[in-house]
Amino acid sequence: IMQLPIYHQPFPLNPFKRYRIEVAGELILQKPVDVAERIKSSLAKVFDLGPQQANAVYNAVKAGMEKYGSKMTLARLGEELRKLGESLSNARTALTRLEPLIDRDPFDHDSSQDWSILERNPGCIVVIQLSGFTRDVQVAITQLILWDAWYYNVQHGHKDKPFPVILDEAQNLDHSESSPTALILTEGRKFGWSGWFATQFLRGQMEKDELGRLQQASQKIFFRPPESELRNVALMIDPDRSRAAEWEIQLARLQKGYCVVSGWTVRNGRLVKDRPRIVRITPLSSRGGLR
Repeated sequence: IMQLPIYHQPFPLNPFKRYRIEVAGELILQKPVDVAERIKSSLAKVFDLGPQQANAVYNAVKAGMEKYGSKMTLARLGEELRKLGESLSNARTALTRLEPLIDRDPFDHDSSQDWSILERNPGCIVVIQLSGFTRDVQVAITQLILWDAWYYNVQHGHKDKPFPVILDEAQNLDHSESSPTALILTEGRKFGWSGWFATQFLRGQMEKDELGRLQQASQKIFFRPPESELRNVALMIDPDRSRAAEWEIQLARLQKGYCVVSGWTVRNGRLVKDRPRIVRITPLSSRGGLR
């Protein structure tokens, strides 16, 4: 297991990196405006930025990229927002909200994470530890790291070589159309992504379209949910309201060590949808080969 405690060991990543993307069959370097759009979308929801504040971030990143190029940093983003803030109140507000991230500066901008370590070392587990940061800063860091991993897999990933990523407290992430998790859920399989999203709550923190994207997961496992979530989870298991009512009762009766499994499986070379079923989980102590 490789532990990466970012609080005192900045993560090797420049969030302003221009990645290579394929356009009309040709690999080209992203433009500064692409980076500006990515940073804006990564931070807007996390820090509750309004449209004008998000636009100020976009303009600050674009100006910084044009000025500093590959040497752009979070500190320089703060500088550009301060300059814009001399005449725009929205830029000042955006800076105030982003200061917890900018002041922490949790990235080593001069290095790059070597994601190929997972392929070179089978069984290696990389744990990105975000303890010590506030929740919004944790989410922002996660979003930016996911973008880096996404572009790595777009270039190097393969559907037959799984790239498993476990995201705890996934309800806190941005699952909007322009987010990395949306791409993982909708396009990730062809690049080898195996995204595992763990969450205790669904409604309240996610929009309807975000819940719809989570439904695209090929396999879903439901443990006994809080009483307030019973109806919502039952409808995710089976959208038919009469059958969902039955699942609501069964979910309420689920005991420790049991879960409901719903998803797809391959049979005779074909992908088919399984009927939801209750499964008893074998304790780790009873599984062969585990100590």
